[in-house]
Amino acid sequence: MTVAPPYPAFVASRLMLILAGYICLTLFPAHPVESWQGQAFLGNNWIDGWVRWDSMWYEAIVDSHPRFLPAYLSSANFFPFYAWVSWAVSLPLRVFLNAESAFYIAGLIV
Repeated sequence: MTVAPPYPAFVASRLMLILAGYICLTLFPAHPVESWQGQAFLGNNWIDGWVRWDSMWYEAIVDSHPRFLPAYLSSANFFPFYAWVSWAVSLPLRVFLNAESAFYIAGLIV
């Protein structure tokens, strides 16, 4: 009995998830709960759905000047290791992207 390699299933499932996210965000545009939980990639619904909510908290951990964090909220419940690794992976991406976008893409890679 031969076993099929898992790669085609992995790629097909990711493509379907990206397509589903794009369709959902196109048909039902996101309405952020708070002004600081906005869209990371405006006009790019195919990737913006993957970079929401917690991504901005992790970005605030490594950003020396976070643009949000209301006084009544805290990022203390997020472990910093993921943010640090994502920040390290984002360094080479900063040649092509701004620091914030590079961090979000690096988080997807990690």
